[in-house]
Amino acid sequence: MCDFLSGAVTMERHPKVLCGDLAHHEMTVQRCQLKPETYREWEWTKDDDGQSLTVRAIPGENPNILKSAILAKFANRRACLNDCIRQVNDFKSELYLNELTSAEGLTLPQHVDGGLWLPNLPSAEGLTLPQTVGGCLHLGALISAEGLTLPQTVGSHLYLSGLTSVKTLTLPQTVGGDLYLGKLSSAVGLTLPRTVGGDLWLGSLTSTKGLTLPQTVGGNLWLASLTSAKGLTLPQTVGGTIHLGRLTSAAGLTLPQTVGGDLHLGGLTSAEGLVLPQTVGGTLFLDGLASAVGLTLPQTVGVHLYLNSLTSAKGLTFPQTIGHNLYLNSLASTEGLTWPQTVGGDLWINGLPSLEGLTLPQKVGGDVFTKFGKVVK
Repeated sequence: MCDFLSGAVTMERHPKVLCGDLAHHEMTVQRCQLKPETYREWEWTKDDDGQSLTVRAIPGENPNILKSAILAKFANRRACLNDCIRQVNDFKSELYLNELTSAEGLTLPQHVDGGLWLPNLPSAEGLTLPQTVGGCLHLGALISAEGLTLPQTVGSHLYLSGLTSVKTLTLPQTVGGDLYLGKLSSAVGLTLPRTVGGDLWLGSLTSTKGLTLPQTVGGNLWLASLTSAKGLTLPQTVGGTIHLGRLTSAAGLTLPQTVGGDLHLGGLTSAEGLVLPQTVGGTLFLDGLASAVGLTLPQTVGVHLYLNSLTSAKGLTFPQTIGHNLYLNSLASTEGLTWPQTVGGDLWINGLPSLEGLTLPQKVGGDVFTKFGKVVK
């Protein structure tokens, strides 16, 4: 249950009890336009029997009269909590129930325009969620989906980061923001929405078995624990980063034509079978590749390009422009190397045993770093 409820009680012949927003009596005062001399603040902390109910009376007043008015309206803190929730739904977009550890007796509104936060609820037993949540829905402490019926629509982020199994889990048709399922180790039985507007976190999956990804992921796609792409079909569109940093082989991997953010493929040791996107809007990590054989780089890399294990770039065609830094710190020779026309930031070539015969891109926006120090351009 929430540790802290608050509100105001008016100084009338028959006092009127008004609930706050589960944390601040000021919300009540503002919406009811109460003058300071016409009300007193009250707070109700953990005890259900009223022993932790306090009224901030001024010197000379008897707070028990006002306290009695509150206790006459609410038999216990649970009733007070439910009234606070109704007040929040009427007047405020966000509903924070951060300290709630049980949903027993909890009555939530049918619709919440903003976010609904239940981050410490360990079980869905007794929980009836709204039909729609316009903002975030935070259920990060749930370890099981048993008894959980999610809204059809979550307008922003959906946090289910504690779930280790998808048994009985039915996800919303639409998730407008991020979808966090970071502890799932298996996707068997998992049906994801067709569209996830923000990030999709599946960073603990070790197998693609049963995995059908959305057609569109507007933000980042985290599949950082996959070691094989066999059976993996990536979304047609990924607006942010794709993290596949533990893949050891590109066999079976089909990447989107465009990746809006970074592309992490640092675990690949060979470019065999690798078809990279035409455009990587962020940074491209290929630090595991020791050879450029079979490697065709994107036409555009928007930020950095990491090829720190590459010992030879002979025959490699770079993008015409690399937006920021180019890292080639194991390169032993520039023989046969065709540089990009432009490196927007720094060029790192610390592995060269000698600078004899060194050629550089036409334009390097930053510095050129070698083990002999910076090169004067």
